[in-house]
Amino acid sequence: MNGGEALVETLVAWGIEAAFAVPGESYLPVLAALQRRANAIRLVTPRHESGVTFACAAYGRIAGKPSVGLVSRGPGSTNASIGLHVARQDSVPMLLVIGDVPTASKGREAFQEIDYHNMFSGITKAVLEPASAAEVPAKAARALELAMAGRPGPVVLVMRRIFRTARQARAPFHRRRPVSRCSRTRRSSPRLPGVSMRQKDPSS
Repeated sequence: MNGGEALVETLVAWGIEAAFAVPGESYLPVLAALQRRANAIRLVTPRHESGVTFACAAYGRIAGKPSVGLVSRGPGSTNASIGLHVARQDSVPMLLVIGDVPTASKGREAFQEIDYHNMFSGITKAVLEPASAAEVPAKAARALELAMAGRPGPVVLVMRRIFRTARQARAPFHRRRPVSRCSRTRRSSPRLPGVSMRQKDPSS
């Protein structure tokens, strides 16, 4: 099992039902794992990274639980930042996964490299970055837990390129703990793609 597969299996174990993404080469193993788990997690592809995080924010507001956004490094992540800011200010749970450069290139101004901790720490609840493929399940579970804990909000999970494809010994996932709904939300989970919400008759 590689890091991408470990991430998706953790999301499934935690009851995540929707993901939004602008597909990119920096997280292809995650996309491949999502394709294999299409019956568990519905993948919707907006045309811009800001659409990814705005869709996640809308889903989180209606469903009362986080969905997952996936974007590429550099420009992809900065495009997504406006939706992170909205989710933070509106207390909406969200997990944004960013495909990053290989470990060997970290801190060397690699192509489209950004220090995500410095960039996003002020508009998210946390920025988590597994140091190896074996850490992915625990870090992903922690990210989901933080997104829902206390005042809900967005959490960023940075996935380095080198271990997204590296094989690893199968390790037990974090204990199954389906994501619970925010108490202030009354609506059921939206259907995807598109959200159908029953409007109140103004004449009534």
